Amino acid sequence: MKSIMAFNPGMVIRAVTILSFFLPCLLPTAKGQHKTNQDTAQVAYYNLSLFDITKIKSFHSQELQMFGIRLGISIDQVKNTLRGQDSIIIKQDKFNDKRFYLYEDNHSNKGHPLLYLKWPENDPSTLQEIIFYPGCRKYFVGNTKKLFTNATLNFSQSTGQMFFGYPKAKKNLLRVPSQNIRHTAYYYTDRGYEIIKLEKGDKTKFAFGIFLKEPL
Repeated sequence: MKSIMAFNPGMVIRAVTILSFFLPCLLPTAKGQHKTNQDTAQVAYYNLSLFDITKIKSFHSQELQMFGIRLGISIDQVKNTLRGQDSIIIKQDKFNDKRFYLYEDNHSNKGHPLLYLKWPENDPSTLQEIIFYPGCRKYFVGNTKKLFTNATLNFSQSTGQMFFGYPKAKKNLLRVPSQNIRHTAYYYTDRGYEIIKLEKGDKTKFAFGIFLKEPL
């Protein structure tokens, strides 16, 4: 005669409890995760070359990364990260030793920069601002490429209305009347990003930036 095990509600509850504890560790996540030093808290990062952030309902600049680089890290961390990426080179700004340009390595070391990285003068351990120049556009995906077009500041279009909203502040970064050059930044301080309008003569380009606090 086959024995029949009696139903035990307590065993079922314990099994479900154990499964619910381990299940989050087994499920894949859409974002890379980085554990902080505070208990088991986690911070997730969206790779801008993989994710269309215009489709994400809510995010902050501290959740974004490109080429493994994100806000809040040190100069040494950036250099170590780029050692494994032969196609990207880093060059120090000759006017400021706490600022760096990132270029594609095209053997001639010429061309337009992809990124501009800014650290405070007194704190080389905390990257405060990253500017993505138009040359970086090809690395972005989906509607995120519109960050480099006038759609970002055109509030009659869906990109400007739904994703950006209205900037909290505006600042003149550069004015050279003799060459008809104007650079204007529009800041979205609540989420830590900026749109920079680059005008020279009758030509206009756009750059996208992210920052920790207020831009340097």
